[in-house]
Amino acid sequence: MTPPLTPVRRRRLAIVLNDLGAGGAQRAALEQAACLDPAVWEVEVVSLELKASEGWDTRLPSRIPVRRPGVLGLAAWLRAFAPDLVHAHLARATIACALAAPFAGHPPIVATCHNLSDWQERRRHPVRVLARWALHRCARVIAVSDAVREAIATQDPALGRRTVVLRNGADLSGYRDLSGMRDATRQVLGYRPGTFVVGAVARLDPRKGLDVLLEAVSEALHRVPGIEVLIVGDGAERARLIEQSQALGLHTRVRFVGEQSDVRPYLAAFDLFAAPSRSEGLGIALVEALAAGVPVAGSRVGGIPEVLADGASGWLVEPTVSAWTEALVRAARDSAARATFAAEGPRRAETFSIAGTREALASIYREVLGEARPCTRAEAA
Repeated sequence: MTPPLTPVRRRRLAIVLNDLGAGGAQRAALEQAACLDPAVWEVEVVSLELKASEGWDTRLPSRIPVRRPGVLGLAAWLRAFAPDLVHAHLARATIACALAAPFAGHPPIVATCHNLSDWQERRRHPVRVLARWALHRCARVIAVSDAVREAIATQDPALGRRTVVLRNGADLSGYRDLSGMRDATRQVLGYRPGTFVVGAVARLDPRKGLDVLLEAVSEALHRVPGIEVLIVGDGAERARLIEQSQALGLHTRVRFVGEQSDVRPYLAAFDLFAAPSRSEGLGIALVEALAAGVPVAGSRVGGIPEVLADGASGWLVEPTVSAWTEALVRAARDSAARATFAAEGPRRAETFSIAGTREALASIYREVLGEARPCTRAEAA
């Protein structure tokens, strides 16, 4: 007689974030939480903010609770939840987990590094110094791009050797073929025929380089008279960017629509997606634009060349006003190149699908828990 099968206990996973704001790191972490097999993983998301970020809990399935114990309550919450594994995203969450772990039974910690700037211009900031201490106490460190891993290795070779690359994935199913939204959205936004719409979807932060884009549009205006700018997102730089657009005489050509829960209609309205970043760990918004079949131009910085396959899937631009001016003129005038990149984009985006991320992430988790052979750097990437 065959003995009954013993049920396998689901592994408890705590995903810890600074907050549930609209940044790319938060979006990637929530996508990962939602994609894991619920038969294997019992997932809870922890936000260290005490006040809820409006709307972002809705990105998670109802089966995944969101907890807000705050920094001071994290250790007590971890003791109560008793996770098999903790996954921290961003510097402050990593520090909080490293400090709380000794008071919660020392659960193993996996930490994801999303930002290039933490290892370059902000590397001497006290929080980033403390984060490096915390990362050395993690069982595994993940970088979202080769560029981030190389920056880690430059600053801390020992930590670099322990870091694997796992590029952020996204659920791209809703981004395929948005052409049916184009005419309706452009009509609602009041764009006339012949308007060349340059769009950006980004947090309004100096690192995103939107000031460079506005300067470049001003320089390109006499060569592309139909150019207009549509910026989706919000942040601390909004007032300064609005003031800049007015000073450049672009106030009738630049539209700020704020943060949007659904960016797809706006993507459909773009003739060109621009990512003029000064620093970028990866750029999940670029992946979504590629999936939507929107031609993309991005600065040659950080992980952007990895997303654009070193220029095979979009224009790579030096992060200067003059280079962006020429890129805008070239993109506006070369409809054949735009059509080529629009056709290539969805194929390139599939390499960043959430399905691939799920398998690689689960492999890393199993390795940390001692349930699988080590995941090599190439396999994780």
